[in-house]
Amino acid sequence: IHKFNLFITNIKPLKLNNFQIIILIYAVIFSVFLFLSLPGLFNYDKYHEQIKKKTLSEFKINIDNISKIKYRFVPFPHLLIEDAQLKLSNDQKSTISQLKNLKIFISLIELYKNKNISIKRLAIKKTNFYFNNHTFYLFNQQLNKSIIKPIEITNSNFFYKNKSGEVVTISPVKKLDYFIDFRSKEKELKIKGKLFDTDYKFNWNKNYLNPEKINLSLLFRNPNIQISNKITLKYKQKYNVGNLKI
Repeated sequence: IHKFNLFITNIKPLKLNNFQIIILIYAVIFSVFLFLSLPGLFNYDKYHEQIKKKTLSEFKINIDNISKIKYRFVPFPHLLIEDAQLKLSNDQKSTISQLKNLKIFISLIELYKNKNISIKRLAIKKTNFYFNNHTFYLFNQQLNKSIIKPIEITNSNFFYKNKSGEVVTISPVKKLDYFIDFRSKEKELKIKGKLFDTDYKFNWNKNYLNPEKINLSLLFRNPNIQISNKITLKYKQKYNVGNLKI
């Protein structure tokens, strides 16, 4: 530490005139812009399979029939997929959406270094999702058992179909956050939306330090109703125990 401090004190301070400072600032800005924009020259068609494998292993969802990938670096570096299918398993019957605005936020360091796609999070906007008994069961399994990276959905619509394929429930979703907080070791699903023309907030929480305990709450406005449920999963007995409050 003493030698390092001595080295710092012996460095002569740079003396720059105004012109040199301006040139330095422009050089830094140009370097940053070049670093952020160069991936726009890459051919992302060859990354289709890699994206499919990454989203399956890290988000436990299937992104299929990918087309029209563009690179954008505002507000953060990401790939914009304009068209793709979202499935909850390999089965075509598990398709829940035809994605039109999927943003895949990536690591530029990993892209430059290893030419690999390293996904940080997914963001979906203005998309319709269609669920039925089968796909809802698949999502519930994923919710309870899978380790995932963050997924964000905004300004979208959730539809629920009955056995006849008729839409029986529509829920506009203003924002959905689905993630794991590795500091607190908690998995969370948070939704703000509208159901039966009433605003609601839904929170689902599971702590991996006590994975058999699940907490969920549903808060409606106008009428003002709050539903909370604490569930204890009984895997060996194949039944669950809950404490429901309204």
